[in-house]
Amino acid sequence: MIRLFDLHCDTLLKLYYKNESFKENSLHISLNKSKAFPPYIQCMAIWSDSSLSDEDAFVNYKRVLSYAKQQEISFLKNDIFKKSAFLLAVEDARILCNDLS
Repeated sequence: MIRLFDLHCDTLLKLYYKNESFKENSLHISLNKSKAFPPYIQCMAIWSDSSLSDEDAFVNYKRVLSYAKQQEISFLKNDIFKKSAFLLAVEDARILCNDLS
């Protein structure tokens, strides 16, 4: 049974801008906090400021993904129903700049 499945949060982007750790931080969602709800599934959204050009938004998107890797956030593993799992969501597909890779 999934105890908590949150379909949207902006935590990843906020952590990137605040340069805080995903494991423990000042926001509502952290890896340590998620352990209270095993299994816990979270959709982490990356969105773009509309004042950015598509190209600048794409560069920022790639920076946030790199930050996620540094924070050891693994998106959608095979053991999704055994512990915490995270799904990557993109808000405003223009930030992909037509690059689905």
